[in-house]
Amino acid sequence: IFGYSTTKSIYIRSLERRHMCTGFSFFTKSKHHYLARTMDFAFEFNGIPTVVPRHYQYQLDLESELRLQYGFVGTNLKVGRYRFGDGINEHGVAISNHYFTGEASYSNHRRYGYFNLAPEEFIVWVLGFVKSIEELKQKVKNINIMNEKNTTLNIVPPLHFIITDASGHTVAVEPHNGLLIVKDNHVKVLTNAPKLEWHIQNLRNYAFLQPEKSTNQLVGKVLVRSMGCEAGTNGLPGGYTSTERFVRATYLRHHLSSSHNEDINLMNCFKILDSVSIPQGAVLDAGETHYTQYQLVMDSKDKAYYIKPYFSNQLFKVQLNEELLSKDDMTSVNYTHLRSHYT
Repeated sequence: IFGYSTTKSIYIRSLERRHMCTGFSFFTKSKHHYLARTMDFAFEFNGIPTVVPRHYQYQLDLESELRLQYGFVGTNLKVGRYRFGDGINEHGVAISNHYFTGEASYSNHRRYGYFNLAPEEFIVWVLGFVKSIEELKQKVKNINIMNEKNTTLNIVPPLHFIITDASGHTVAVEPHNGLLIVKDNHVKVLTNAPKLEWHIQNLRNYAFLQPEKSTNQLVGKVLVRSMGCEAGTNGLPGGYTSTERFVRATYLRHHLSSSHNEDINLMNCFKILDSVSIPQGAVLDAGETHYTQYQLVMDSKDKAYYIKPYFSNQLFKVQLNEELLSKDDMTSVNYTHLRSHYT
């Protein structure tokens, strides 16, 4: 019916059960630029915040070891070799990955003159070699993403990415036949498939949403009053599909108050993440619990990484500093050794 073979259709449905995520960026009055995301999955990642120092020799799947130029902090996911689902580097470039099922496509062969990467290695390349979105747009022309399976998950992860820098510039990056397309993301929100353009067109169905209630209407001789001050949000989607989360995050992000108090801005970002986070039991993935394993906000100005795991109400902070960036090896920090941001 949909133009796929039975085998491919089953494969795509299998991937759709595996990964949902929501991300958005936010620029404040004090010129702090945040990238926020949820990490939603059924497979238990047991992610650990990890600092990779500058000039680190990173082992790749397809190429030889790569000496990174810049250091960064991200969540190291236990899926075989070091895998990062997000991160922020010492220049304030921040990135997160999101599944792009049925849309992401990779190269089946190496391209001569290109740097060939597995899908999940793109994050490490960005954080290790890019210091602005403008630089990204030039350097990404030499990257080829290969159809390389993650042996732990036993799939080729279909990914696209939301990336920001210290200036507040936000883009989406999509792989098509292994080559990367960089799209200016003026809505500053990313979820999953369909493509970004589809999500933006879909917002037209919700143009009526507003923070204020509608005015009372005279219908015949009856004065019809709105249902309360929250009546302007009637129709805001509440489910966990990628399309519903995109609309909900877009509405909340664009009505988010910006304060000169960065603690307030940070908390507001986490409040939006709460609205799109999946509690255990709400979504099942082939019988397994699919839920938000952690929430994350990265600050491009202060090079700070704020993470809140599912089983904690505490907000933990990792601060990129010269001591961590100058080490010889990676620094992985258990939550028990991290300082809560508000203690």
